[in-house]
Amino acid sequence: MNIKNTVTPNSLVTNDENHVTSSSVLHIDFSYYRDWLKSTRIKSKFTNCYSDNKHINNTMRDIFSKIFPHAQENINKIMANNEAHCHIISDRDKRNLCTQVIEEIHNKTISEEVELWQLGATGEIRVIGSIIPHGTIYIFYPLFVDCHHLIYPSNNGSNNHKDVKNSKKTIYN
Repeated sequence: MNIKNTVTPNSLVTNDENHVTSSSVLHIDFSYYRDWLKSTRIKSKFTNCYSDNKHINNTMRDIFSKIFPHAQENINKIMANNEAHCHIISDRDKRNLCTQVIEEIHNKTISEEVELWQLGATGEIRVIGSIIPHGTIYIFYPLFVDCHHLIYPSNNGSNNHKDVKNSKKTIYN
């Protein structure tokens, strides 16, 4: 029995070869820090609890349709600290807050040698994680979501959530 493709390819579907912006590749690894979506509250300093289910849905949509694709397309600029909303967390107080959040969520301590990065695209949502280089391949390990833009608040304030004390909804805990 011969199997034959009888479907003619749609001429409207094209393969955009220009979407590759660099020779470097960013892989996102969810296998090690599996609780990266878990919500927590660190006194009055940080929360990544949500206001409602719509807030959760919009956050997940933006992470997977905006932030991660943006990071993958711009990894060279990110690693050169030359991409808006994406940078290493170098401020000591902000790094200490991030390590508190990581310990609370994952019950693990992050070594001082591990570089923590903030990834974002547009809006208030940021993903905090670690980028490990392997030649031209970079692996991003998401550690937690900053859904209120609290780690590095925006200078113009429009991306910052001001009233987060009533945000108590979690995805799972």
